[in-house]
Amino acid sequence: MAASRRKTLFLGAELKKQGLDFGLSFLKSGNAEDENELPWYVCEVEYPLTSDLIKKSGKEEALLNASRFELIHVHVKVLRGPYEGGSFILEVDLREVGDYPNDPPKCKYLTKIWHPNVHSESGKICHSHLRGPSGPYPGTWNPMLRIQPLITGILGHLNPEDPAFAPLDPLNTDAASQLLNNEKDFLKQAKDWVKKYAIEKSIIPENSATYK
Repeated sequence: MAASRRKTLFLGAELKKQGLDFGLSFLKSGNAEDENELPWYVCEVEYPLTSDLIKKSGKEEALLNASRFELIHVHVKVLRGPYEGGSFILEVDLREVGDYPNDPPKCKYLTKIWHPNVHSESGKICHSHLRGPSGPYPGTWNPMLRIQPLITGILGHLNPEDPAFAPLDPLNTDAASQLLNNEKDFLKQAKDWVKKYAIEKSIIPENSATYK
């Protein structure tokens, strides 16, 4: 089976099984009076190449052409922690991935974020899910991982308690050094960047993620 055909089949199967929100609807808003019961974030999933087709023909007909779902934008509203109040866009792009699911999608943040594992200019992401088991820096991607756990794994970056928040394996060495040596200054800069770059987007923290 040709790699492009295999990619379309696997992506279509994931969308049909999990829905257009890729199963992110497990998120719960919790008790707003207790911050510790809130999720770290809520999401909307958007398909820039497909929104017109969904509006015109409906979801079921749009899914017949799964290749148009190869560009995914995850809009993330952070509810607590150093990025609280920020709205970030995570891009998941399969268009140039020749052999999905054997190879991982290409991912980056489209919103600037002050983070030890995200390049401050390009938005490139350092995460083990974006690397396969071979090569100089073996990662955790494998054909069984797929898109939903990839997204939730990367969004662990927004939670300082998550293993994905890894200043000892940095991509932004300035942010990592600042965090390790002067956490107060790091938190201040992270919040300043939220105010400067993470422009507010209305995402309702209901019991499930939504999609466009």
